[in-house]
Amino acid sequence: MAHNKTLTIVLRQGLFVLLLSVPLVVWWLAVGDPLVYWSHQVPPGQAWYILSKLVGLCAFWVLWLHLMWVLLRRTPLAVWLPDWQVRSHRWLGWCIAGLSLLHVVLFVTAVSLRQGELAYTLLLPDFSDYYHSLLSFGVLGLWLLPVVIIAGVRLLAGRQKRWLHRLALLLFVLIFVHSIGVGSET
Repeated sequence: MAHNKTLTIVLRQGLFVLLLSVPLVVWWLAVGDPLVYWSHQVPPGQAWYILSKLVGLCAFWVLWLHLMWVLLRRTPLAVWLPDWQVRSHRWLGWCIAGLSLLHVVLFVTAVSLRQGELAYTLLLPDFSDYYHSLLSFGVLGLWLLPVVIIAGVRLLAGRQKRWLHRLALLLFVLIFVHSIGVGSET
């Protein structure tokens, strides 16, 4: 019986590691050898842009895995998921926030280097054209992220907290539209 439990834990952990490698593989297939961006002449900010794509993919992927874990934890599929722990839920939430923020910092840095000035306007919604509209879905997701985090940190009362924390599903939709629209990996 202990052997089966050990095997299940190893399979779960192996599946988790395999799932975490997906963004790296997708990114590598999309950009080719990333060392080219540091060893060859490329436009200003291009290396930062390429890194922002990787971090954005990782943020989206961890968000997707996290939501699947939350939504499937009370289904028969839960046998393949890590055991549910509030501590792990919070840790993944903070990882998503950190990766999302790093993605934005890298992207704004890349654009700023390309333009020769701080591209702070990228942090404001702008629905003037297709590209900026898709960027704005990401910006709206970025501004919604603290609301979801604050609701999850127990700073609000019961029902209100749960409702605001469930805005994570809207956050996912915003980020999905953003990534599918502007991500060349799609």
